Amino acid sequence: MKPIWIAAIAASAGAGIIHLALGPEHVDELGGLGLGFYLAAGLQLGWSIAVAVILTMRGASGAAWLRSLALTGIAINGAIVAAWVISRTVGLPAGEMPWVPEAIGRPDGVSVLLQLALVVGLAAWLRGPLAGAASARLRHPVLASALAVVLIGAGTAFGLTGEGHAHVPSADMGAMHGHDGDASSPETDVRDELHQVDRAGESEAAGDADAVPQADAAETVIDVETPANTDAHAPGDADHTH
Repeated sequence: MKPIWIAAIAASAGAGIIHLALGPEHVDELGGLGLGFYLAAGLQLGWSIAVAVILTMRGASGAAWLRSLALTGIAINGAIVAAWVISRTVGLPAGEMPWVPEAIGRPDGVSVLLQLALVVGLAAWLRGPLAGAASARLRHPVLASALAVVLIGAGTAFGLTGEGHAHVPSADMGAMHGHDGDASSPETDVRDELHQVDRAGESEAAGDADAVPQADAAETVIDVETPANTDAHAPGDADHTH
């Protein structure tokens, strides 16, 4: 087996495993659109198995099948990369924030690199002489194949051990870290609301405190003025004509 095909099998399988691992959370967030991750995983893993089977065949039929599989692999991974670019530039039409671009996370970043490497490698193989000459110059094709598998496997594991897919709008990343003066973080909003509540409570308490002395003063005025308004006369006062 040529190293380029071993690497292609490993790259397609690695990207498929990442899509399979991210499938459940995307179904929860995107609904039916999230099933596309399972579809991508099935196509990529199925393509790897098909190539492994065809590589065991001898003769012209195997070579013809490999050419068809190369074109199929380019089409599958090219379409998946295009969908990823759309989700990171204009956003997807579903989810909690439709048509809002998503930030690039570790799993999807590794998956895209594997898919781009696969597309470039298959395109080079289809060109024929250049790829064939490069493969013929390898002195240790088995070692090169093993190295490719190890590197791709390590990259896949690195992508899977990330914090998961980040569904934070790319335009809000600066605001989340306080770099945007016009935007505020959720913690800042909560602090502002609590501050407003405290100020409202202090104002209400101050109003109540001011109202009590005023009421006492009014009662005092009434008590003082009441004797002045009465018609009662002390004994010995001059007669008063009513």
